[in-house]
Amino acid sequence: MKADPAKIKSVSTALVVVILACFLFELPHLEKGFLLPINSDALSNMGANFGPLTLIEKEYWRLLTYGFLHSNILHLLLNAYALFEFGPMAESAIGRKTFIFIYLFSGIIGGLSSILFDPLRTSVGASASICGVLGAFIFVSWFKREQNNATNQLKRPELILLMIFLGYSLILGFTSASMDNAAHIGGFVSGILAAALLTLKQKKIALAGTFALIAICPLMAFIDTKRIDKNPIVDEYLLRQEGAKLVKKEEFQLGINKFDQALKVIPDEPFALQGKGEALMKLELYEAAKKDFDTILNKDPKHKGALFNRSIALMHLGRYREGLSDIDKLVSLDASHSMVYNNRAWFRLNDYNNPESLNHALTDTEQAIKLDKHNLAAYDTRGTIYLIKGDFEKAKADYEKCSKVKETSGAANFHLALLAMLQNNKEEANKRLAAYRAGEYKPDDFELKFCKEKLGLTGISR
Repeated sequence: MKADPAKIKSVSTALVVVILACFLFELPHLEKGFLLPINSDALSNMGANFGPLTLIEKEYWRLLTYGFLHSNILHLLLNAYALFEFGPMAESAIGRKTFIFIYLFSGIIGGLSSILFDPLRTSVGASASICGVLGAFIFVSWFKREQNNATNQLKRPELILLMIFLGYSLILGFTSASMDNAAHIGGFVSGILAAALLTLKQKKIALAGTFALIAICPLMAFIDTKRIDKNPIVDEYLLRQEGAKLVKKEEFQLGINKFDQALKVIPDEPFALQGKGEALMKLELYEAAKKDFDTILNKDPKHKGALFNRSIALMHLGRYREGLSDIDKLVSLDASHSMVYNNRAWFRLNDYNNPESLNHALTDTEQAIKLDKHNLAAYDTRGTIYLIKGDFEKAKADYEKCSKVKETSGAANFHLALLAMLQNNKEEANKRLAAYRAGEYKPDDFELKFCKEKLGLTGISR
């Protein structure tokens, strides 16, 4: 089957190539998920549209670059197909120069519409531009028939396919955090408006229409900026994001200060409270952290993040039964998360003298591994259950699996050192203890108590 020469030579095809090329730079930032989503922070760094950055920081170039980025594989393929399939027809119907103008104009207006509707949405995708040229194509095909020959007019099958694309774009806009219907609708309407003005027979009026369309962009930007400026929701969000970045850099106290500032803007905001609580736990201020999680749960007893974090704080405070109660509530709300089962198993080990508690813990680790076979923390927990039960070979197999990965190596080396001590292998024990002490793992109280009471190992400390 021969390729259509009109498609190969079209601007639309060139745009498809550029979009596909841009996606190559996104590939290193793929995350787990059915549609292989792209990390949102990476998209923002590459030029996604985000109101405070685009307008407050005056990074206006984002109104162009966001249209060449895509949030996942389906998003990319859907837009690439629509542009390749319908773009050449629209290009032929409205003219190449007009096509390029409308494509860029609709993308900008779509981006500004997105900010107007939700200034805190991070958006990407060529959908706004594509909706714009398709809106222009529909307008010209059905309302300017006398200016187009039959080959440039939409036929029923093409119209059906086009409606399917537009409808599916709207569905995606409702279901994806990086695609939004404000951009789709803004692009579509602006495309129709541009086609209505740019296809007028009177050249002077058409030229005036072009300048009028261009003037809409700074006008909308001004309106959007006013919407963002001194907006408490935006201010709180930005302070909270700064706090999260500081915590990520392990500047915990500075991060807590930012979260406090955010909470002054909007008191008891749950995301700010949760971020602050997690930072406090990094500083081992568990009682203060618990108070923040309590505040969230007083308003929303089913808040999963607060239940999860409060359970950890309670365990560190020695109130493991209360922590276990929070985890039980969390399992009843959502039984699909591996780490929830792992944490419940770990909490049960505080009652290591109770065989029934150990059996329940083992069941929980098996479920955690079933849900996520790559959850190494669950293997470490299972290894500790085997260690307590006296099955050292199984314990060693699980610990060695964990010792090869940084996130779990500290705990694994500590536990492997215990096994080596029990087997009188001093060289291996000293090697594992040195590796453990070089890391950040801190054994829980029940582990130290177990070492002394059941294993007869003294001198083991944090």
